Amino acid sequence: MLGYYGTSGLPARVKHPKDKAKVEVGVQVVERWILARLRHQKFFSLSELNSAIRRLLEELNHRPFRKLPGSRHSLYESLDRPALRSLPTERYVYAEWIPERVLDWTTSAGPFTRKVAECILASRLHPQQAFRSCLGLMRLGKIYGPERLEAASRKALYYQAVSYRSINSILKNRLDEKPLGEESPVSKPISHPNIRGSSYYEGESSC
Repeated sequence: MLGYYGTSGLPARVKHPKDKAKVEVGVQVVERWILARLRHQKFFSLSELNSAIRRLLEELNHRPFRKLPGSRHSLYESLDRPALRSLPTERYVYAEWIPERVLDWTTSAGPFTRKVAECILASRLHPQQAFRSCLGLMRLGKIYGPERLEAASRKALYYQAVSYRSINSILKNRLDEKPLGEESPVSKPISHPNIRGSSYYEGESSC
């Protein structure tokens, strides 16, 4: 979901409350300046309550900082708003995928395809972060067929270019139909400590 919306998340570590100190302080501020001020009032509709909250929220956001220049609103206008992007045209569709389910499908395509999926899953700290690439492999299998996907996976493993983009490129250019070693030498990645390679930018390391 984070990838779909073009953002990232940094989960707090277990038993490390200081990891989310800023968030906790923000909650405390809202409790003091909004919830506490409304605790003795009675509201007879949700819209009435939301109106009262909105009024206090505007007041809180425009309140000057004590030790810093500006306010929450001014920081939002100068830092956050310029960085905002339009939402995707389609809403994110929630789905759950366990690694075994992905690997079961790749096994049906062939051993090289399963090995590619295993490498992609192992390249991420959390397997869930690699599901999108694995789902891409499944999609390629439907487009090109399991036989060509298996051949492309074998070639990707041979050249140590294990990623969805590499396999997609192999299939698109019909390189999977050529025997191993017949491609141009340029197609084989150069190994050098000063060259990161495509996997660095894709966030997927090869096995």
